[in-house]
Amino acid sequence: MIEAFREVPAMSCEQFTRIANLLFTLANQLSTAAYQNVQQACLITEIKQAEKTLQERDKKHRELLEGLNDAAYRMSLPDGKYEYVSQAAKNVFGYDSKSWLNNPQLISTIIHPDFIDYFKQKWAELISGSVFKSYEYTLIQTWKT
Repeated sequence: MIEAFREVPAMSCEQFTRIANLLFTLANQLSTAAYQNVQQACLITEIKQAEKTLQERDKKHRELLEGLNDAAYRMSLPDGKYEYVSQAAKNVFGYDSKSWLNNPQLISTIIHPDFIDYFKQKWAELISGSVFKSYEYTLIQTWKT
């Protein structure tokens, strides 16, 4: 065993110090990368949990809204595109939720002529940020009772 030790070439103190510093730097970089990976994994886990919680809440809200007799909707502004329309829309307006989702301007085609100015006024207020709890219009009956 001592013979094998004697076969190892000797290195200068300066060379040894450079190698030791290089290994120290490498170890620090690996440690930092590992720590960042752990932090990222924790963040990903938190995001996944938040997404799951959000999906569960969304499901509960949908179930609640689908139990109402009144039509409920969620709309993005200012484009007026429906993001959600409850199933009660079929009973209230005569058009199912898919019709509303596929045709954001449907309301403007079925509103009674006497309410067009009111509709335009309320739409302008809505776009400017004034949101009311409910709106009342008279619609043209386009479905069979």
